[in-house]
Amino acid sequence: MSEVLAVADIRAEPNRAPEPSASQVHLPLRILLLCAAAFLLAWLPRLLWGFWTDEAGTFWMACKGWREAINRTATFPGQSILYSVLESFFVSQGSWKEPLLRIPSVLAIVTSAWQLKRLAEIGIDRSAGWLTLIPFICAPDIVNFGTSARPYALALAASLASFRYLLEWQKAPDWKTAAKYLIASVLTLYFHYFFGFVFVIQALFLISCRIFGRRIALSLPLAAVILLPVSLLPLVGILRSTARHTDAFAHAVPPTFMQFLQMCFPPTLLLTTGLGLLLLWISARNPRWRRTPLRPEFVFLLAIWITLAPVIFFLVSRLTEQSVFTARYLLFTLPAFVLFLVWIISGFERQEWRFLILLAIFAGSALHPETLLRMFRDSPSSWREPIRLIASTSGEEAPPVFMVTGFMDSTWLDWKTQDPRTSALYAPLEAYPLTNRVIGLPFFFGEPVQAFIRQTDFSAYKSGQRLFLVSASDSPLGAWMSNHMEKLGFRAENHLLDDYVVTEFRRN
Repeated sequence: MSEVLAVADIRAEPNRAPEPSASQVHLPLRILLLCAAAFLLAWLPRLLWGFWTDEAGTFWMACKGWREAINRTATFPGQSILYSVLESFFVSQGSWKEPLLRIPSVLAIVTSAWQLKRLAEIGIDRSAGWLTLIPFICAPDIVNFGTSARPYALALAASLASFRYLLEWQKAPDWKTAAKYLIASVLTLYFHYFFGFVFVIQALFLISCRIFGRRIALSLPLAAVILLPVSLLPLVGILRSTARHTDAFAHAVPPTFMQFLQMCFPPTLLLTTGLGLLLLWISARNPRWRRTPLRPEFVFLLAIWITLAPVIFFLVSRLTEQSVFTARYLLFTLPAFVLFLVWIISGFERQEWRFLILLAIFAGSALHPETLLRMFRDSPSSWREPIRLIASTSGEEAPPVFMVTGFMDSTWLDWKTQDPRTSALYAPLEAYPLTNRVIGLPFFFGEPVQAFIRQTDFSAYKSGQRLFLVSASDSPLGAWMSNHMEKLGFRAENHLLDDYVVTEFRRN
């Protein structure tokens, strides 16, 4: 009798969707638990690190309130005024200054993960969305820039929103989606102008849609062509200033072809996904993989999204002196590779098989010994530790400190005329103040620095009196100044702190 009733129910509702299995219901929860574990192991320790040079610059721009943030950022080449204004609401002088200043980046990555989930559901399959979270938040570059007080994570979130709304508009054009796309696109430019390269990718994507026979309305592309350049008019002065000061891009070693491959195909994600596939092959019985069909224009989008910007940035860096081939400027390409991996993972029929691969990605990144060791150590590039060392050993005499700026592109200010207590070149002192008198020095060591130190009068120092030098650990200045000061009757003691060295000079 029960069987007859069951058959009757089925006949009465022929279009009823099958009930999801327990594994399908619990998969999002298990993925979210892995995300929480990744945050605790890989993200949280980094949020407590001291500021590195560029983060100290963010603090300097934002620490006096949003009005002053506009003025300070306008004089700092290549910086986002919108980002500095936003950060001005997260500034604190207390012991929690570091994690507070990084909150916008964390929230931006959460937003990026959600936008990427929606992109996977639109471009691949409804079941593929949740699969994007683990490879995305465990990717080393996402962990790095998601825990850094810099604008790259926010530019990534805006660019992914731009891609999402473009694909939604392409499937079902309406003015609300178009407005969301235009807003996200303007924010992309305002958070970081290098991320504007995504519009080249999007334009080629729309052209491919026409080639593959999909009808595309011209209203949104035309609106974007007009609105985006107009939106940059308030930034013309800053863009001109940045164009005049290109030293930030002119001193890096040209990239190699291996670095190009690593940028397009991140090794950590490749190896951990491969580990998951190997574990699946060993543990599962006859794991079946079925190719998820993709629209040809989406395949084209992924291909150029992964490769086009790295190719162009690589060629620019190899053929000119502008070294723009760096992970932070190409962060917007990483989501495309994540989508490619998710397409592979989504082809496995059973949820347990998919989760096993995600578990391997999590274990190979968040549980890597190097990641776990970071929980118990400070950042190698943090300014907090060398400045604290000087403060703790200075005593009441507070000896003077020679401090080398951490900014390579320091020619936009004359280091000889700058007051280190207020100058952007010595921004770490704004976050970590010293009572000592500070004498600023430029990033690059050369004859002007030697002449400046030779002209400094050390004759008034008595036996036992001290002074400090803080510089990069690989800078030749430390060795040269130690030799120079030895001739003047000082002995040097070096305190190595990862990327920095604090040299203490004491009169014999």
